[in-house]
Amino acid sequence: MSLAMVWQVCELPQSLRSYWNRKSIKMTVCVLGLGYIGLPLALLLADNGVKVLGFDVDAQKLARLENNLLTLKERGLEQLFASVQKKGTFSVVQTVPTAESYIIAVPTPQTDRHSDLSYIYKSLEFIHPHYQPGSLIVLESTVGPSDCESKIIPELRKWNVDFKFAHCPERAVPGNTLQEMTRNDRVIGGITRQDAKSAQRLYKKFVTGSISLTTPNQAATVKTMENTYRAVNIALANEFAKIATELHLDVWEAIALANHHPRVAIHRPSVGVGGHCIPVDPWFFVGESKQSQLIEAALLVNQQMPQFVADKVQLLIKQHKIKKPMIGLLGYTYKKNVDDTRETPVEHLIACLESAATILITDPYLTMIKGRKLESLDTLLSTVSIVILTTDHNEFSKILFKNYPNIKIVYDTQHLFTPKNFEGSSSYHYVLGKG
Repeated sequence: MSLAMVWQVCELPQSLRSYWNRKSIKMTVCVLGLGYIGLPLALLLADNGVKVLGFDVDAQKLARLENNLLTLKERGLEQLFASVQKKGTFSVVQTVPTAESYIIAVPTPQTDRHSDLSYIYKSLEFIHPHYQPGSLIVLESTVGPSDCESKIIPELRKWNVDFKFAHCPERAVPGNTLQEMTRNDRVIGGITRQDAKSAQRLYKKFVTGSISLTTPNQAATVKTMENTYRAVNIALANEFAKIATELHLDVWEAIALANHHPRVAIHRPSVGVGGHCIPVDPWFFVGESKQSQLIEAALLVNQQMPQFVADKVQLLIKQHKIKKPMIGLLGYTYKKNVDDTRETPVEHLIACLESAATILITDPYLTMIKGRKLESLDTLLSTVSIVILTTDHNEFSKILFKNYPNIKIVYDTQHLFTPKNFEGSSSYHYVLGKG
């Protein structure tokens, strides 16, 4: 019998459902992985009356949390942490304990077009010695469409115990994580319908959006589809930017006007795609299905954007006859107004440029990247001859280039700067997608 059939027919009797409801009043949940998703999730549960034990393999992270110091920046997180501290419902642990429920929120990087499940398997190793039959295991981490039923669940079956399993892939974006975790609709896939409902009861403690129930593989597929849609849409915008450059058009105006059509919603072009989801998850379709040619082509378009930008800038350097060019990059994080650098396309851009020019970097949300100290904004602007805007942090919109006569070229990949930024300036302003 397939999991889908089991899911449709399996339902616990009312007496056992009532037992679970009574038991969940004093539920203990262990969250494995206290990163961008795990820590906010743990604190939201704790703030809603659940006793939460947080575990991470990073000893320094645990030590900071034990000393009441947050390990990441996120809007509203400090206030939430303070609220939870007063309630005494959250603590960190050095080893995974026995708990009624476990939530796994660990990285699943893309390796050879498949989800790397090694962190998930390690989490299960931590859980196994302390697992009590019938406890719930929820996987928040994003995995490939068939990974739950073909790889993860078979691993659990090796334990030879009664277990509950559900997959609830995260839906949140850095900079707005808490609001999205609480307000977004969620999809939960359980081995049985009762498994899915058990996870639903847990998540309803803080989720105000609707929660749809399905099977684990369906839940994983939904998450992969969501990020594939965005990756393909961004690739389309990036291709439009290349076309506009070739045909001497303005892609930004064209997209804005096209989006007035009620059935058109084109995303924005950029120097590339970053983050933990969009440049990663669509590869899981490519790895599992031969019918994913469009998806693969879109991913390659996005991956090539840093080289496209680098080529344009180097052409401008030759046109303006700038000798010994020094390039300043405005922004290193993958999106504006956050400190998240995961999969940032700026890293690739640096690799494309560093052999042809000296590179300086500034970012208001970072001080170091991979052992490299970043410049202050004013120091960078006072030093370089070329500026590339790579991340549209709000702070950068206030720059007045007339104060930096040394800057000859400004290449804007985000369409951030306006004529006001260049009043009284002799700098040449170029924009990605404006031919």
